[in-house]
Amino acid sequence: MSNIVFYSFRTNKVLKEFQENGIPVFVFGSLKKDFELFSEILKKEKPDRVLGLAAISGKSRSEAVTINRFGRIGKVSKDGKDSYVLENIGGKEFRTSKTPTTSFCNWTIYRTREFIEKNGLKSQVSFIHFNQADTKRLTTLCQALTNPI
Repeated sequence: MSNIVFYSFRTNKVLKEFQENGIPVFVFGSLKKDFELFSEILKKEKPDRVLGLAAISGKSRSEAVTINRFGRIGKVSKDGKDSYVLENIGGKEFRTSKTPTTSFCNWTIYRTREFIEKNGLKSQVSFIHFNQADTKRLTTLCQALTNPI
């Protein structure tokens, strides 16, 4: 069994489906407050992989990079790196995004990647934006990651 931590957001309408399929998901509501809890989980679990999941109305995609930007002009981390490369987890199932986001999804994945580096963890970090129509494919991918053959 692989040690993987999944996370998503309280606005995700398929959280119940993940839970019903044995995929435990940490849920972000308040970014800063919940990141404190999430970082404690990362310290304790020392996961092999962290996978963020967010539902979107567009085409599903695996994020290739996270950038130090939040909104139009804000930064995620005042003195942080410009960007971090993310692990491509989607393979052929989910195309790779050509442009990073600057919203809540980017904030959490950037902070996660930065935290992992600063704390000497060896976790691979990935993020998938998925269309609700792709929920079954994503659930199958998550189950395979949790229980590799």
